[in-house]
Amino acid sequence: MDKILLVIKREYLSRVKKKSFIILTLLGPILFLAVSILPTYFLMANTDTKTIAIIDDSGLFSNDLSSSESVQYVFITKGLKEAKEELGKGKEYDGLVYIPKMTIENPQGVFIYFEENVGVNVESTLSSDLERIVKKKRLTKAGLTQSQLDNLEVDIPVKSTEIQEAGKTEVEKSTSAATAVGYACGIMIYMFIFIYGAAVMKGVVEEKTSRIMEVMLSSVKPMQLMMGKIIGISFVGLTQLLLWIILTIGISSGATIFLASQMESSKTEMVLKEAAKQRTSALQVPNTQNTIQEQNQPEQADVLTEVKQALGTINMPLVVACFLFYFLGGYFLYGSMFAAVGAAGDSETDAQQFTLPISIPLIISFMAASAIIKDPGSTLATVLSIFPLTSPIIMMVRIPFGVPAWEIVASMVSLIIGFVTFTWLASRIYRVGILMYGKKITYKELSKWIFYKF
Repeated sequence: MDKILLVIKREYLSRVKKKSFIILTLLGPILFLAVSILPTYFLMANTDTKTIAIIDDSGLFSNDLSSSESVQYVFITKGLKEAKEELGKGKEYDGLVYIPKMTIENPQGVFIYFEENVGVNVESTLSSDLERIVKKKRLTKAGLTQSQLDNLEVDIPVKSTEIQEAGKTEVEKSTSAATAVGYACGIMIYMFIFIYGAAVMKGVVEEKTSRIMEVMLSSVKPMQLMMGKIIGISFVGLTQLLLWIILTIGISSGATIFLASQMESSKTEMVLKEAAKQRTSALQVPNTQNTIQEQNQPEQADVLTEVKQALGTINMPLVVACFLFYFLGGYFLYGSMFAAVGAAGDSETDAQQFTLPISIPLIISFMAASAIIKDPGSTLATVLSIFPLTSPIIMMVRIPFGVPAWEIVASMVSLIIGFVTFTWLASRIYRVGILMYGKKITYKELSKWIFYKF
């Protein structure tokens, strides 16, 4: 046991002191948040209102097509040829839309002209606005009044409740929150196994090619060396994960405050511009700003409250406990196989040929996750949750939705049995492969190593 602890200590300290570990630990949360937040920020920052001139020969949209935050419509009476010649001169408008003669029974396509591309947002906004107006006119022609049209818009919230203990207990559930938490846990385990499993394989290959392995085996048994390497690197991964969580919480809190302030200032600015157009007195603008700020604060508070309530419907202590189990159990299972693969090759290129069979169950798990989220209680979900090679990802995707206790126990027992079995098989390959040089290894050769007697 002391020798395994020495190997664990060596693997852990040698890796956490590397510059690459420090850089990746610091950049990981930043890159993750950048991918998550920057698209939203860029979308918010790109708030330039496009002015679109419209020639409506149909006469159907002049009184109903209203401007929005992103698109301002200006109806003109010029001829199409003259308007196209003036497009771009003086930049009075960014695009020109021509609506030919048509009827609401047979609406035809419209034409948009521009000197500089106005973007897909303008096209989609224009299309949806025109479709909405045509639908409204068709319903009005059918005899519906405005109040009846307004009543057509219905928003029916759906609340999920799980019945437990034969109807004695009811527990509120949030499908969206369970989906988000399940996906996040599954992706983290998927990435961790690949990243640190590959690190185990790379470490074995490097020590084998540098002949350090021969020196180490003079005082450490192959099984002790393999387990020490796997456990030591797992501690490196847990350390990095913990640091990522802490840094992500800190950075995301700051980013959330920044985005909230940007959104509030953007909304306030738009409302102030609208108020300036409608009001003649400048003294009323500060009052408008105070009103908007008072309105925005409850809206933001409502969003945070909804998020907290949604997460409150999930058994988070169970999720955290199971995540740690499957996080480590999945890594140990696959880490032992990656170690065996690393021992079988003389270089990373040689070892790569054996990684595909190891990767296939992980890839299948990741691909099946989206289908299992649609039906967490299906037979496929149950089978993949118990099969040890797929259970780390699939079970973590299902647990936020609620899984019977017997399935969790069966899955954990299966994963432990799988870990012990595959670790034993991997150790048989490992003890032969680490001292094998200059020989092209095949799958047939690997199978023979399992049954070698020492």
